[in-house]
Formats: sequence, C-alpha cells, structure tokens
Amino acid sequence: MATAVSTAHLPSHDVVTGRPPSSETKVLPSGRISYIWMLSDTERSHIAQMLNVDSKETLAKTKINNIVTYSFGTASEITLSGTYMKQDREICRTCGKYMGLDDLVHNAKYGSVHSPDFMLDILRNGPKSGETFPHIVFCSRCTTQFQALAWWDDPQNPGQVWKHDP
Repeated sequence: MATAVSTAHLPSHDVVTGRPPSSETKVLPSGRISYIWMLSDTERSHIAQMLNVDSKETLAKTKINNIVTYSFGTASEITLSGTYMKQDREICRTCGKYMGLDDLVHNAKYGSVHSPDFMLDILRNGPKSGETFPHIVFCSRCTTQFQALAWWDDPQNPGQVWKHDP
C-alpha cells in the first residue's frame, strides 16, 4: 500500500537544484540492484530548512604535546550522506528536478503525513524494521507526481537503510 498525499496542500518550493551525485549501486545476492541516493548539499539544506533545523557552530579543543588548539566548524542535524532505495532517482517530467529525499520530506510535512520530530528521528536513526512502505511522491519544486514509487531498500539489515557520514 503506497502512502499518498493530496497536491492541494503542497506548496511549491523554488529550489535550484542541479544533477545530484550519481546513485551508487549494490547488487544483492538475489541479483536485484539496490540504489544509494547520495544527498547533495542543496538537498540537505532544503530538508534542514523544511524541518527547521540549522547547522550549529561547533568548537573543538585539541591538546597535543601540551599545546591546546581550538577549531571552529559547523555540524548539521541531518547527518546521513545517502539512503538505499529500490529504484534510481526519477527526473520530474515537468520541471526537470531529480527525485530526492527532500521531496519525501516535503510531501510528508506539507501533506500532514508525519510530524517534523518523527521525520528527524527517521533521518537520524532510519525507519524501524517493517516500516519501509512505497510512497507516492510529488516534486517539491512544481508538485508534479513522479511516476515511480519511492521505496527504501535494505541490502544488509532491516531498519538500517541510512548511509551516515563517517
């Protein structure tokens, strides 16, 4: 059963996206191919904006040979680098945007399917075993429905579909 939302409630976002990183593939023992959608910086930023999370400034203290150094940086609450999917990214037939995780978040938030807290938990920890259902997805740029269903894949362990930054 696919999860669906109505386009009547979906705003279009004027997100400028280019071609995302090419999907990595993994051939499973069954011979089926699993696709790894790598998150682009634009996609990560779009997700963070929709979920009202921002990059946080960090301060690291390092002590080597009794010399203390401090370094500043940023850390995002969206830490995954990619996700395993059962299909490659589709290109929107209306505006040319590539389907991405940002479209799934957009649909879930503005279609009132999931709360931001629920989505942040999924983005941090992955879905629980048995929670990977196909999703009907609408483009977050123009709200055209993609033809393919988006469905998380797990080539290794149920519930561990995320590829996290090291």
